[in-house]
Amino acid sequence: GSPVVRMGIPPSLPPDWIRERVNRLSDCTVMLNEGTTNELLELLDDAELDIAITHERSATLPSRLALTQALGVAMPATSRLRDAIGDDGTLDVRSLTGARLMAHAQASIRSSEGALKSLVESADAEVEWVFRRFGEHGDLIAEMADADGAMTISTSQILHAPQWSWFPLTSQAPHVE
Repeated sequence: GSPVVRMGIPPSLPPDWIRERVNRLSDCTVMLNEGTTNELLELLDDAELDIAITHERSATLPSRLALTQALGVAMPATSRLRDAIGDDGTLDVRSLTGARLMAHAQASIRSSEGALKSLVESADAEVEWVFRRFGEHGDLIAEMADADGAMTISTSQILHAPQWSWFPLTSQAPHVE
């Protein structure tokens, strides 16, 4: 039989992007496993996965950048942040001052809290953060936390808050790996 490759993927990657890469491994049988970045990095460290696509690099294993995705804010139609959306459909980081934003907790992505705080502080904006572990019920968790929106990538918004709209950040907003 063909060699088996155990691959870890996060839930927020575009399925077509994953499928295209898996199809390149036509001489292998690929077993996909889904998990958070932290879970996947742990499985890699324990040699339970052969390869993983994660939102941050491993501290112990070789890695390379595979995909960048723009960071933005997902929000319901009732969010007060709607007033800050520019004519081009983007949201300037500096306009987030005074907002209450939810983001993935470090339980999901090891470096997310520090990176997001630094991004907002570097734009001289002040945000009240609500760090939560969320998945399918992201919109409900944000609503119950009285958040104005969630800072995330667009594919995560589609997955976790499909009734919401996503607006890319501009200014000094970096892309996330």
